[in-house]
Amino acid sequence: MTAIHAIVTGPAEPFWQAFVGAIHDLNSADLDDTAAIRAIHARMDAAEVGARATVAATPAGAAVPLWIALHHMVSSEKLEALIVTRDLAGLEAVEADMNWTQRLVVASLRSLAAQEGR
Repeated sequence: MTAIHAIVTGPAEPFWQAFVGAIHDLNSADLDDTAAIRAIHARMDAAEVGARATVAATPAGAAVPLWIALHHMVSSEKLEALIVTRDLAGLEAVEADMNWTQRLVVASLRSLAAQEGR
């Protein structure tokens, strides 16, 4: 158990879905509505905390915090779209556009997908 967050038992997928939902809301939000933007960021933060606190029981669960981390590592809309849809093949096709850290995360995601037979 971490000193800050309790360990969450159960699947991490709901945290991913909450994170992606917040991203979609953020992308369509009125950027002048600061209260709405803060609320969306709070939802993202809560999803991130949940994903980080979850002890994964499956490769798919272990992938969730990696997908979230990778999202935070990119500034390209093209890469963001591939991440939000968890398009691993698409990311592998543009790996040359990524830095070393991003490539390492993609390699880990590839390994986890292989463990699931994908």
